[in-house]
Amino acid sequence: MYEVVVFDLDGTLLSPQHSLTLFSKQVIRKIYKNHQIIFVIATGRNYIDVENIKNKINIPIYSITSNGAMIHNTKNQMLFRANLKKNIARDLFTFLYNNNKIFTNIYKNDKWFINDHNFLEKKYFCESHFDYKIFSPEKFSSDGITKIFFTTNHKKKLIILKKKIKDRWKKKINITFSRSNCLDITAKNISKGNSLKMLLNKVLKISLKRCIAFGDGMNDKEMLNIVGKGYIMDNADKNLKKILPHIEKIGSNFEDAVAQTLKKIFY
Repeated sequence: MYEVVVFDLDGTLLSPQHSLTLFSKQVIRKIYKNHQIIFVIATGRNYIDVENIKNKINIPIYSITSNGAMIHNTKNQMLFRANLKKNIARDLFTFLYNNNKIFTNIYKNDKWFINDHNFLEKKYFCESHFDYKIFSPEKFSSDGITKIFFTTNHKKKLIILKKKIKDRWKKKINITFSRSNCLDITAKNISKGNSLKMLLNKVLKISLKRCIAFGDGMNDKEMLNIVGKGYIMDNADKNLKKILPHIEKIGSNFEDAVAQTLKKIFY
């Protein structure tokens, strides 16, 4: 029997409207009540945003946020944090600030900052009502930044941008796509997989083999590859499916596939 269940949010547990379905909440609560399974949210979202979602599920849940840059326990107490180095953060949030095709986003402590209004991005936060503030780079401190991410409707621009950033900072950062139109940058060696490994080995003292995980994005790659059983959503990034052909594919988030799969395993 597995002891730990880990799931990503957008494109995985959440519906295509980025909300929690009643069915998903009911299944998770029942499994927790009947089996005392440990649940972990692993997401690129900010930890404050995730706290709001955890409260709606209403059971004790650990969280790995900002793609692994922060870990919180079930009482929302911080267990781990890794900020971007100040010089790297400042370079990243200034060099595309005036670009009107690519949005610069920053997770700084419990806040979300952006270089210009992007109302389409707000749809991702209907469940938590997490909202951004506009920042000005010349007055903005580079302290306390866990993640910088770039979003755009011009996806090919992000592929070019990824190469530029990798060439500039090489192994001093971790860079990945959380979705096809969102490029995420965190500190060196930070990923959902590494933070999950830390949580299980150092805090929970549970083997990765006793863990199952669900994901749909390239930022889920390491996590899905190290657990005892991984599941890739049908709506997942095609590159993730290609890189991890051995990981079992399930239905889409439109079908509540995470909850449906958990029901088969634990009911």
